[in-house]
Amino acid sequence: LGEERKQLAMLLFAVVNDYQLNSNELIALVDWLRTSNTEDPVTLRLILALLVALNTSNVGSDHESSEAAALDKISHLVRDSQFLVKLNAEIIDKSWSDDGMKGLVWLQWALLALFGIKRSPGFDHLIGYREDRIEEIAQQAIHMGAYRFAVDYMLGYRITDDLDYELSAEFEVLQRQRKTQTAASASDSSSKDNQRYAHFTDVSEDLQWQIENVLNCMITSFIERMSSLIRRMRYSEEDAIYQAQQAELQRIAQEEQRQLLQQQQQQQLLQSGFRYSRLINNQTSAGGMAASTAAAAPEPRRDTEALFLWITVLFSDRPDIGLRFWGRPDGTRLEMDDRLAVFLRWGSDCREQGMIRGYFNMLSSLACGPKASVCAYEFMSGNNSDFMGPSRSQVASNQAPLCSWPALFGALDFYASQMRQSEPDPLSSAPEIPESEVALLRSFLRLCRSVVRYSIVARTSLYDNAEYSPIICMFNLLGCTVPVSLKASLIGAISAFGELSQDVGHAEDSMSDAVRQTVSDIARRNWELLEQSQTLPTTSDIEALRQAKPAGSQPVPMPEQTPHRGITIGRGSISGNGGGGRPWQGRGGIIYELEEIESAVETYPEMRAFV
Repeated sequence: LGEERKQLAMLLFAVVNDYQLNSNELIALVDWLRTSNTEDPVTLRLILALLVALNTSNVGSDHESSEAAALDKISHLVRDSQFLVKLNAEIIDKSWSDDGMKGLVWLQWALLALFGIKRSPGFDHLIGYREDRIEEIAQQAIHMGAYRFAVDYMLGYRITDDLDYELSAEFEVLQRQRKTQTAASASDSSSKDNQRYAHFTDVSEDLQWQIENVLNCMITSFIERMSSLIRRMRYSEEDAIYQAQQAELQRIAQEEQRQLLQQQQQQQLLQSGFRYSRLINNQTSAGGMAASTAAAAPEPRRDTEALFLWITVLFSDRPDIGLRFWGRPDGTRLEMDDRLAVFLRWGSDCREQGMIRGYFNMLSSLACGPKASVCAYEFMSGNNSDFMGPSRSQVASNQAPLCSWPALFGALDFYASQMRQSEPDPLSSAPEIPESEVALLRSFLRLCRSVVRYSIVARTSLYDNAEYSPIICMFNLLGCTVPVSLKASLIGAISAFGELSQDVGHAEDSMSDAVRQTVSDIARRNWELLEQSQTLPTTSDIEALRQAKPAGSQPVPMPEQTPHRGITIGRGSISGNGGGGRPWQGRGGIIYELEEIESAVETYPEMRAFV
């Protein structure tokens, strides 16, 4: 009866979407969901029905109609004060089988309560609390895992293998935070909360649209109504992360001091004899226990990254759906006072590395589409006439803001030049880009790929820009000893410059031939650079192929312009004995990486990007 149950759940959703449930019906729906199993596909449909029943968003083409419908829901609730109190208790006070589901329902309930307090006199007296308590409920909902449930459960069908790989750093943070939360709250060691939610594959297109519409309304209302909470949580997280980093540096220093002391004691043991061994062993054991205790400090929360991830997954591969974030709800008219546009500009001020990475991934999804990609290009270019991005004077200075093309392409060029400087010394260890900055560079390359894929104007402007020289810059880094994941992102961004997608091809007929010719010329020049860099070895001699250097190891000469500046990321020195070993010598380009690296782990991100 699996199909019949799903059909009945969708029928209930259709009823809730068009009509108000009475008090007993709504409470019965909440009561069923509180004890439901997230692996049951019916749960997905009924949680959607409950979110719709509690929705008070005015998002939509018909703003007045949406506003009237939201006011009708509030009026329906306040007619029976006992029902409102009972529904509040059912949602807030009783236990739920899944914390993430509980958190998402709490968040929707908080949005409804805040709307009711502001639009219906006396609502706060009926429900029993004011705005400060509503914000507390919303924050608790986020800590329960509301963002995670929305992303990994409600939108699980959107998380393809490719998207999961591209956003692997984001999902890792999401899971690591969930494990920390579970360890702090759960006493049952057999709990399955550490696992990812089930991703349903039998979600129809109509159901997908309904889920995305409800979550779009929810995230929009949350940003519009609770922006102060979002800001406060971000600043608190930035402070906590900074303090945790300082504590980690202190712990490392103490550990190094402990090891030095242990070595000195061992030397004393050898000089003084065996009689001191027991005392020394006791002291070193105590020191080791102290170090392990310090290492077990809880990890700071990263809910701002999770919020960015929600938007990233929701708007990924949905052309021009997120235009409101760029201040252009209809693609032309500029509305910079729109709360979503203010939120986007506010996010560009993030300074914590994980938040920056999540922010770039969010921008890459919002840049999807012909109109949105132009907005993203202008935002990153710092055209202050339309966007509150970096000013032209800032972009031209040494202090180029991070959210700008010069700073980001400058970071790629910085790493390429630093890594190539070590190649002439065969005795030096291979340089290594820190893993956290690899993920950050990948998020920027994902944004670059999305912008140039959909906008021929942005593509040609970037390609012909002598200051950035993006293609040469990316080819030079491609030839260095960097992780395969970064190589795949580099190849994906390079290939986007020569891609003629359907969206770009939708130009007017008079322009289509010129567009095709431009893209063809870019693709031809990219292929020439591909051969010049020996990313793809072109020799037909097998022995010469074996002696060839690896993918892109032949540096491409940079044009004689002013060197790249604005290396906001990557200020630290590149060091360490990385897994890449010495600079590539005697290897056969991308063929070597396919045979020796990707085949060994049976994952082929670089080869797939290349093909």
